[in-house]
Amino acid sequence: MMRNSAASSFAIWDMIATYRQSIPQIETTKYGCRNSQSATVRRDDHVPLICFRRCRSAWDCSYSFAYSRFVGDVFGSALAAEGIFAFFLESGFLAVLVFGWDRVGPKMHLFRTLMVFLGSMFSAVWIVVANSWQQTPAGYHIVWHDVQGEMMPRAEVTDFWEMVFNPSSVDWLTHTLIGALVLGAFFVASVCSYSLLKNRHPQVSRRCLSIALPTALLFTLLAAVTGHDSAQKLIETQPAKLAAMEAHFTTSDQPTGLYVFG
Repeated sequence: MMRNSAASSFAIWDMIATYRQSIPQIETTKYGCRNSQSATVRRDDHVPLICFRRCRSAWDCSYSFAYSRFVGDVFGSALAAEGIFAFFLESGFLAVLVFGWDRVGPKMHLFRTLMVFLGSMFSAVWIVVANSWQQTPAGYHIVWHDVQGEMMPRAEVTDFWEMVFNPSSVDWLTHTLIGALVLGAFFVASVCSYSLLKNRHPQVSRRCLSIALPTALLFTLLAAVTGHDSAQKLIETQPAKLAAMEAHFTTSDQPTGLYVFG
C-alpha cells in the first residue's frame, strides 16, 4: 500500500496535467510527480520540476516478505511473479530516479518515473493476489508429505489463473489501488497546504493543490464504491468476518441492526 501510494504521488499529476495544457503539469503523488516532469519536458517549465523533486524527497519504500511451509508453494508462485514482472522493473528504474538526476535527460526522467509507477502497480497485483488467496483460496489442493518423520499438509497450486482470480482478488485489488491514489493525493495536498500556511513556495503549492484536491475527491468517492463492493463480497465468501466487523456476535434468524458508530 505504501509503495502504491508513493507511486500515486508521482504519477497523478502527470496523468491529469498532461490533458490540461493551460496549466503546467505538476506531480503530487507517486503518480503526480510524473506530471511535473512531462510539463518540464514539453514546455521547459521548471516549477513542476521543483514539485516533483520535493515529492521524491519525501517518498519512502517499505517491503515485507513472509514465508510459510504450508502455503509456500502458493505464495512462492505469486511473489515470484511479482519479482519477475514488477520488482525488477520498479527497483531498476528507481535507481535512475534516485541516483541519476543529473546524469540523464528530462525525457528519460519522465520515462523512468512512469516505469516506477507501473512497477509499483504490478507489485500490488501480485501481493494482493497472495493476500486475497488467504481469505478466499482457490485453484489448489492439499498434499501430505513427510517432514522429519512427521506428516505435514502443504497447499499446492493446481490452477494458477484460478488462484490469481480467486473470489476476492479483483475487489481487493481495485480497492487497494484506489486507496493508494487517495492517500497519495491527500499527502500531496497536506504538504502543499502546510507550505501555503508558512508562505513557502506558494506558486508550486497552488499548482499542486489544483490537482491534488480534485484527485482526492474523485478517488475518495470511488473508494466508497469499491469498499461497498468488497463488503458485499464478504457476505458471500466470509459472512462470519463481516458479522465480526459489524460487532454482531450472536447468531440470529432476524435481520440485524446497522451500527453507525462503535
